[in-house]
Parts: sequence; structure tokens; C-alpha cells
Amino acid sequence: MGFSFFIIFIEKTELMRYLITCIFLFFQTLVVAQNMDSLWAEYEKYTTNDDTLILSSIYKITKANKFSQPDTCLHLLQRGLQVSEKTNYNVYVPFFYEILGDIYWQLTQFQKSIQYYELAVSTYKDLGENVNVGYMHANIGYVYMDLGNYKMALNEMQKALTIAKKEANTDLEVLSHTYLANVYSLLNHFDKAILSYKSALQYYLKNGQTKNAQMCYNNIGTIFFQDNQLDSAEIYFHQSLAMGKKIGDTKNIANGLLNLGSIAYKKQEFEVAKSFYNEALSYNLQRGDESQLFKNYINLSNVYYNLNDFKSSYDYALKAKEIAEKTNNIKAKSSVLATLASYYKRKKDYKKALENFELHVQLEDSILGAEQTKQINELAAKYENERKELEILNLEKDKQLKEVLLSEKEIKLQQEGMYRVGLIIGILFVLIIAVFIFIGYRNKSKSHAIISKQKHVVEEKNREITDSIIYAKRIQEATLPSRNLLMETLKNGFVLYQPKDIVSGDFYWLEQKEDQLFFAAADCTGHGVPGAMVSVVCSNSLSKALLEDNIVAPGELLDKTRELVVQRFAKSGEDVKDGMDIALCSLRFDVNGLKLNEPDTTALLQYAGANNPLWIVRPISKNREPQTLNFELVEIKPNKQPVGKYFRNEPFTTHAVELKKGDTIYIFTDGFADQFGGPKGKKMMYKPFKELLLSIQNKSMDEQKIILGQHFDNWKGELEQVDDVCVIGVRI
Repeated sequence: MGFSFFIIFIEKTELMRYLITCIFLFFQTLVVAQNMDSLWAEYEKYTTNDDTLILSSIYKITKANKFSQPDTCLHLLQRGLQVSEKTNYNVYVPFFYEILGDIYWQLTQFQKSIQYYELAVSTYKDLGENVNVGYMHANIGYVYMDLGNYKMALNEMQKALTIAKKEANTDLEVLSHTYLANVYSLLNHFDKAILSYKSALQYYLKNGQTKNAQMCYNNIGTIFFQDNQLDSAEIYFHQSLAMGKKIGDTKNIANGLLNLGSIAYKKQEFEVAKSFYNEALSYNLQRGDESQLFKNYINLSNVYYNLNDFKSSYDYALKAKEIAEKTNNIKAKSSVLATLASYYKRKKDYKKALENFELHVQLEDSILGAEQTKQINELAAKYENERKELEILNLEKDKQLKEVLLSEKEIKLQQEGMYRVGLIIGILFVLIIAVFIFIGYRNKSKSHAIISKQKHVVEEKNREITDSIIYAKRIQEATLPSRNLLMETLKNGFVLYQPKDIVSGDFYWLEQKEDQLFFAAADCTGHGVPGAMVSVVCSNSLSKALLEDNIVAPGELLDKTRELVVQRFAKSGEDVKDGMDIALCSLRFDVNGLKLNEPDTTALLQYAGANNPLWIVRPISKNREPQTLNFELVEIKPNKQPVGKYFRNEPFTTHAVELKKGDTIYIFTDGFADQFGGPKGKKMMYKPFKELLLSIQNKSMDEQKIILGQHFDNWKGELEQVDDVCVIGVRI
């Protein structure tokens, strides 16, 4: 699609749809009998006493003619289902259900379409045709998309994608990704839409399908443009343009140049935009595409206007006006008049500016009131026909009166009287109808204004809410350790932090007191804004207990934090049970003078936990280098209670562990292991999480963070993230 600053469209009114339907039905009745006869004749040609051949012929005929002659195909398919039921030969039954789903989708009978697609799913499953089951789920998802039920659409398309991956069917996988991208675009989930389009793009590039690849590049660029990510959009539009040039598709070449011009225009790089628009113009002039030429001319007019070249701006506006008048496109005319009004205003020719603006307003009003005007004209035409019929009736009566020898004066008076009565009645009738139409039009305009105002209020409220959440994110980030502090203190470690929403109920905490380093991974009650509010209270309470109350033993530190959190929430007078699960560690590297069990100890770790454990991965071999292939995972269990109000409050236990070179510490919240995904859409669980950590011990800590993030995204796939994620790793 090409970007322009004026979009031409024609609104289909109810009356127009009714008129088109009547015309279509009229012509359809002229050929339906012939089509019915031809299809039945073709069916009879293949029909024998062999039921298998009968079913085969029905399948071939209906598959080829399902969209061109749906009514006849419906009769044939019912015949096929009857024969299948009679003979108990079910091989063609799922195909018949699938074709019925296609026909009812085309007829916009969406519920029936879904019903037959679901029957096809059931029968394909019975036959073990798993790939076809996937295609039916994709079709059902597409119908739900047409119905505007995007949740069900995503659910069905995800089923199709899961089957495609399980069966290693690339065609079904690409189709599923394309359908998913369409739904995500409609939901403004731009990141997910781009991810799905990219999956399809890889397949098209691998298989040399340049035309489809060019379409994907353009669609991805369009999404980035809509999301105001202009640099990314520019990259993909350049790719789309390059492929258009490669296959010699002049329409898409011109389209790509217009898109790149629109990006430059939005960046206010008007000279660059002018260059792209002029290059696009050369292609559009060759093709003679008036729709594209109109966009081209109006865009050039806007560019020259911003470059203060008003003569060129005016010339291109006139060229756009010429096309708009030639095609009699009211919306295009209105757009040109708005441009000319701006031009004359800049030239300080206020009279012409006002004239063009008033004409622009009139055309905009005419678009809204076109239907009412059409109805008035139809009523006037109807009245004129009735008036002529009345005149004919008067002439006939005049003849009858003459035949009974009425005087010429009486005849004339009677004719005039009848004419006046008919004229008055007709005018009154038209006026009454016109009044009703005007009232309806005025009410419609008022309703439109109210709806627009309500929409503006909703959008403003939504913006305010989003701004508030983003500001809440800034507040929460202010409580988290800075990136510089993390890099300085955890030189051989990482923090993987991936909130579910803009703000998070998970947080990581880091403080240094004298020769001890304190760090924690915590999961507060809830997620999103409520979770973030709790996280701020809990994080501040931890810091207060350490820095102001000088408590350094992790167990006692959690005891004091619990006391502060409960006190804080008790001020509200409500019975608030919010709190957090946490794994809290302290590291001390200066171990001289401590009584240690192992002479090669390099650090002393102290840990306390509330529902969240500590994992230590240790090399088994003697050299204890991380490159070794043999490791063991030691788990230190937490206290089974949260930091917060609880029915049973016990002191938290402080565990002390001597660490050696090569040992790696992991603390985390439950979001990573609880994520749904994989081929069966199940939870990851903790055992696979442990196996994953053991498998990456030969990697650096920076590499481990990347691998964990990629594994989480791959496992999640197209499913929604269920909880906030926080994982901290430190290697000694």
C-alpha cells in the first residue's frame, strides 16, 4: 500500500448496497438455471452405479465451482453426504465439510462456516489427517477474525501453528504466521505482527518466492510506520523497493518510492521526500495510474509548500485537482480544495483561501449527506411521474366530459381544480418527506458529533492512563539498582529482567555495606501496576532494614523487612496481606580471619529465602574450571512463608555456604519456570530449568543471559507471557 496524506475512499451506504444486491440478483436469475443445468449435466456425465465414482465426481465438481455456483454445489454436497452415510464410505466426508465451510464463508454465513469447518476437524482427526486438521483450525481462525472475535481467532491460529511445527509442515506454518500477523496488526500488537511476518518472510526468501517476500517487506515496513518507528520502516521499505526493481514490478516500485517519500516527509526531510516523489512520478506517468498519480501530485504539492516553493506547490495541486474532477472523486476534490486553501492563505489571498475552504467544507458535508440528497431526488422524480399520470387522467376525464356535452368552461375549471389539488398534495408530500429526512440528517450529524466527542474522551483517558503507567515505571526504575552499579559490583554476573507489563511486580535489589555485597530477586503480590506499588514498598523496606537498622544477617534482615512491610500496610486500616517471595544473598570475599572448613574457600555466601530457593552449580572435576563438562546443582531450600502478613510467622533461617572458584549462584522468581509454551503449550517447570542451567555452564555469564532470554522467548512462542521474570546469576 502507498502512504499519502489524503486517503481516498467511498463509503457504501445501505441504499447503495441494496441497489447493488438487486442488480446482482436480477442478472443472477438470468443465468442460474443455465448454470444449474450445466453442473448437473457434468455430474450426470461422471455418475455411474459405482458409489465411489459418484462421490469422486461430486468432490471434483464442487471443489472447482464452490465460489462461482455455490447454490448448486450445496445441493451436490448434500447428495454426497447422503451417499457417504448410506454406503458408510467416509473418505470424502471431511472434504465435503471443508467445501461447505468455504461456501458458507463466501456467503458471509460465518456461524455455519465455523460449524462445517469444526465437523471437518473431527472427521480429519478420525482419518489421522493431522495437517488437514491444522488447515481447518487456520480457516476457523480466519472466520473468527472476520467476526471481530480476535481472541478466538488467535486461539485457533495458534492450534494450527502448533500442528504445523509438530508435523514439520512448512506451508501450514507460513500460512499460520501470516494469519496471526493479520490479527496482531488489527489488535495493534505490532511486535507480534512483525515477528509473524518475519517467520513467513524467511520461508519466502528460502524458497525464492520473491513476490511474496516483497509483500512481507512492505507489510513489516507499514507496521513500523504506523508505530512511528521510522528508521525501521525505512529499512524494510528499501528492501521492498529493491525486490520490486528485481522483478520489474513498476507498480510496487512506485509504491515503495511513495512510502520512502512519506517517511522523509514525516521526518521533515523535505528535499529527500521531493526526490522520492519525483522518482515515483516517472513510474506512475508511464503506467498512467490515475489513483497513484493523484497521491503523487498531492504529496509533491505538500513538499513544495513546506519548501516555500509556492508556485510548484500550486501547479501540482492543480494537476491533482484535474484528476479528481476527471474521476469525479468527491473525497479527492475535497482534499485538493483543502490544499489550495492552505496555499492561498500562505499567499495572503484570503478571499480565495476562504472560497476553497468553504467548497472543501461543502464537499465534506455532501459526503455525509449524499444519501439524504439521493432520497430527496428520488422522491421528486416519483412526484413528477405521478403528476404526469394525473395529467393523463385529466385528459381522459376531459374527453368523457365532452362526450356528455359539458361546457368548455366547466371542463377547464375542473381540470385546473384537479391539477391544483394534485400539485398541492404532491408538494406537501415531498415537503413532509424532506422534513423527515432533514431531521434524520440533523440527528445523525448530532450523533456523529457525540460519538466523535466520546471517542476523543476515551482516547484522552487512555492516553492519560498510559502516561500514568509509564510514569509509574520511571518511579519503579528509580528504586532498582542502576546499570552502572550492576556492572561494577556484578562484574562476573547478570540480571535477566523481563516484566510482563509496562511495570512489574518482580524486582531485583542490590546494596553494598562495608565488605559485604547484598543482592536479591523478589516477586511481589500481583503484577502490573498493583505489583509495582507493592515492589516499591518492599524494596524500600529492605534498604531501610540494612542501611538504617544495620542488620546484615539475611534471615534477620528478612524478619525486619517483614515487620516494616506489615506496619506500612497496617496504616491503611485494611486487612492487607500483600508481600513478597524473595531469595536474599550476601557475599563476602575478604575471608581472612574467618574460621572456614575448606582452605581454598574464596568467598562466604549467606542466604535466606521466602518461598524462593538458592541454586549453586559446582564443577565436579578437580580443576574446577567452567569449561569442564561435569557439574552438580545444589539447592538450598527457603522458608515456606512470604515476607508479609501470614497466618504463621517464623524467624527466617540464615544459611552459610563456603564458595570456591568456579561456583555459580542462581536466584530467581517463579516467572521463568511457570511460563506456558513448547510444542504442547505446557508449563516449563523447574526440572527443565535446572537442566538448561547445567547445559550452559561452559558459557560466560553474558552469554548465559542471552541464551536464557532466547530460550524463554522460544518456549513462549506466540503465547502470552504469564508472569514477570527475574533471574540473577553470579560466578565466583
